[in-house]
Amino acid sequence: MLEQMTEDSGLKSRFRDSEITAWQTKLLPLMVGMLIGLTAFFCVSNMVQVYVLNNHIRQISEPNLDAGLNLLQVNAQTTPAERLNYATFKTQALLEGYAIHYRYHQASVAGMGRGYLIYLGFTTGMVLAMVGATFILGKLKESQSEVATQSSLLKLSITSASPGLVLATLGTLLMLTTILARADVQVSDGALFMPRSIDATAASPSERRAFGDIIKNAQRTEEEAEKEKK
Repeated sequence: MLEQMTEDSGLKSRFRDSEITAWQTKLLPLMVGMLIGLTAFFCVSNMVQVYVLNNHIRQISEPNLDAGLNLLQVNAQTTPAERLNYATFKTQALLEGYAIHYRYHQASVAGMGRGYLIYLGFTTGMVLAMVGATFILGKLKESQSEVATQSSLLKLSITSASPGLVLATLGTLLMLTTILARADVQVSDGALFMPRSIDATAASPSERRAFGDIIKNAQRTEEEAEKEKK
């Protein structure tokens, strides 16, 4: 009786193994296609993202302040002190324009870089989860393995003989981590080269004197231009 039961269990085990082998043979093209497709998607998408990020880093345009600076042109009647004030103001304005422009360009690059890291983590987790789902669907089995992690807030332990289950779990955790990640970029703005205020009541005496000469020069230039038109 015992020998018959053992023989029946052996027959069932061989029959089950033959069914699993037939199922895996049927799913082999799908599993191979999923692995090749996901690998190609991961490589191509990340190459495209790196290319876009590098192009954004290289594309640095220069600030254009000509519209405002053209109103403060010097002429033959400009005194040396007014020329010096104009040169000082123009230099400060150009330096301030470049500082603001490159400051926000750097912040934009930092934001895109953090966004790319989040995208990289999400796509990696998605590929792991999809490969794990494919292994589960193909009923792949290996020797029992254990993955464990522990922190002050979370303790996780996975023990399974299915490599697909481990990959799917790790991929899902990685995707959740990237979804919850923040990509904030802070920019501390402020004047570096220009005076903090050009208001006559708020500026210092030297600043009021310099801007007063520049304003007088600009008004005189506009009056001469109107006389020439007439």
